[in-house]
Amino acid sequence: MIGEASLPDVDSECFIHSPATATEHFREYGPAPITGEPIAPVLASDGGGHLFTIGASEQVGLFCTPS
Repeated sequence: MIGEASLPDVDSECFIHSPATATEHFREYGPAPITGEPIAPVLASDGGGHLFTIGASEQVGLFCTPS
């Protein structure tokens, strides 16, 4: 179990958010837009505008931040 990770040199960067960051993002922006998932917090990002999330059904989602 980890709290967070910063891996800027892995592929196109990878940042696993801390539980506090994930909670703050969820409170500010709401759940990620995954079809059929009522609750899907953002758990990681890649530094290029992509956000990663996982829903209640364990469906993993990738989406781009709005520009």
